[in-house]
Amino acid sequence: PGSSNTPTKRLPVESWIEICSRLLAGLSKENISIELFGTISEKKACGKIKNALQSAFCIDRSGKTTLVELMKSLKEIDLLLCNDSGSMHLANCLGTPVLALFGPTDPASTGPIFNSPKIILESSPSNRVRVNWGVDIGEVEQAAYGLIPSLKSK
Repeated sequence: PGSSNTPTKRLPVESWIEICSRLLAGLSKENISIELFGTISEKKACGKIKNALQSAFCIDRSGKTTLVELMKSLKEIDLLLCNDSGSMHLANCLGTPVLALFGPTDPASTGPIFNSPKIILESSPSNRVRVNWGVDIGEVEQAAYGLIPSLKSK
């Protein structure tokens, strides 16, 4: 849920909680887990998300992975839902489907560049100067289902 070098690129923790709650409620449990990746500095945010979800299907891996371990995990997951971050670029490079949420940054300049499945959801250019940018949670949920339709509950 973070971006170590630019905190304004972070979607608010409350939004991550709502997105993850909806995905856990709407996705087939035998096919899903939510893994939270981040640096040590992002442990507090990841902990808030995990504690709010209260689900055995949510695993907090923040501050627990090396770069090599992160890349291996990104290669194995079905979808990376993220902010504009280094993990977004790694997953995109590895061919993992990416659903990237852009607030204050411009995806034309800093978005994923490799030819692998991706959806970019962004705030309007006029809202990019706001620190607390909004996101349509329903749009995020539907985009996730669009990238990985086999995960949707029957």
